[in-house]
Amino acid sequence: METTVAAPGAPASCEITRLPEDLLLASFSRAGPVAACRAAAVCQAFHAASDTDALWACFLPRDLPPFADKELSPPPASKKALFMRLSDGPVLLADGLTSMCLHRETGALCYMLSARKLSIALGDSFLTPAHCRWIPVTGSRFSEAAELRHFRWLEIGGKIDSTMLSQHTTYADNIVYKVEENRWYERFANIFGASKFPKERDDGWMEAEMGEFHNDEGEYGEVSISLRKLPYVNIDLVALGIEIRPKGLLSTSIDRNRPAMWPAFHAPCHLPLLADGEVFEPLTSKKALFLRLLDGPVLLADGLTSLWFDKETGGICYKLSARKLSIAWGDNPTYWHWIPIDGFRFSEAAELQEAKWLEIRGNIDSKMLSQHTTYSAYIVYMLAIEYYGLSSPKDIC
Repeated sequence: METTVAAPGAPASCEITRLPEDLLLASFSRAGPVAACRAAAVCQAFHAASDTDALWACFLPRDLPPFADKELSPPPASKKALFMRLSDGPVLLADGLTSMCLHRETGALCYMLSARKLSIALGDSFLTPAHCRWIPVTGSRFSEAAELRHFRWLEIGGKIDSTMLSQHTTYADNIVYKVEENRWYERFANIFGASKFPKERDDGWMEAEMGEFHNDEGEYGEVSISLRKLPYVNIDLVALGIEIRPKGLLSTSIDRNRPAMWPAFHAPCHLPLLADGEVFEPLTSKKALFLRLLDGPVLLADGLTSLWFDKETGGICYKLSARKLSIAWGDNPTYWHWIPIDGFRFSEAAELQEAKWLEIRGNIDSKMLSQHTTYSAYIVYMLAIEYYGLSSPKDIC
């Protein structure tokens, strides 16, 4: 039997990279598309396994509907490229009245039915130009929307084949619309009821959930969606269509020119300005930026705040320096000293001399935080070798 001994100082091979490729593929397919992309950055073996058509076929639907001409031009060169294109933004189907995309984190199928594909009734008003007008729109996969005016009640309905949807999935259907900018709450409440509030989408339209349904396995037929509301007064709105997506997921309306995968984590749409020299080499992609911010805190332009991404969730994290906080008696040298520190993103810290009571406050703009995320706040401190007044560090809360 031949035994190979590694040379002294040679790097040890990671045992997990010796797993058979089919086992790696099985693991990645259960972890999901985002985890597969993350795994590609771990090592060469993971990178090779995470790029295979066999893996990305697991994330794609078995039967994709026919697309409109030139929607996938040029044709994606691989299953991964096809997934990235379909998760990058809606593509138009062959009927020209339906768009489809894949949710980038789960691979779930999402659809939008254009207003032209819906049945619209306006009560005692007829669909004449005085009450329903088709107007051109931009920034959407559809070229027109229905402008509805001067009606007493509204009924909008649509249908979709259940076989086009993801199995074992609970879907929510959302009406996508616009109203006049002034008095929008009153007009919205008149249509959908005061208990429902609008949500603003990335594409500038509003949406409201109409209802939900569960699509199980092996069920065939059409799913009918309808909304009927009786406003108290005449109202006007522009209806773009109905979006059908798994319940709990955010809108699939995104900028088609935005890279698909790496902005999918819970970072804000616009990162704050970084301090000069924080990123020494230009970052060529969203992935490179994401990996850099996973690596450790970077200093923001104010010099008093640092930022990084959580390695498990991609959520954005911040640390506010002592100089950015409101500290009671912080400017009084009798109670506080400002001392230099090493090994941190901040150059100084506040050293407490003595105090009968302590109050420290900080503020951060909620727009800088990850959406749909529960945050915890921590105070970061050190205790002197000799201190008094606290029975133990746990007294600080």
